[in-house]
Amino acid sequence: MVQRYKFLPEAEEAIRACWCAMALSSEGEYVMHSDYAALLSHAKHLETRLNMATSFCVGLIREREVNIEARGEGKWCVYRGGYVLTRKGKWEYEPLPSSRTQSFYDNTRFTLEEAFERANAVIKEFRK
Repeated sequence: MVQRYKFLPEAEEAIRACWCAMALSSEGEYVMHSDYAALLSHAKHLETRLNMATSFCVGLIREREVNIEARGEGKWCVYRGGYVLTRKGKWEYEPLPSSRTQSFYDNTRFTLEEAFERANAVIKEFRK
């Protein structure tokens, strides 16, 4: 599962307090970091990459991916095989752009944080 974190002062203090931590190397292997500066640099590099992302796969429902996808102007949708999640937690068919109404946009577009919360909630509900 992909999660996105901002570097708050509390988080930086926690990283600093933990003098030895695991981090994923560019080769895809976990390595030990005992240098706070190197760990923070690596974390900021990952944050830069996450900021460039336009889609996140957050799980599966009935063997179909549940994705969070950028839809422009800082808005995101929770997408699953031609359907988008509404604010009421229901899946609605996503029509062609020329057929979408303002009401449709208002009902199916979220901030990134909202999209992650809603996607995780619908996946968790499905697994019950």
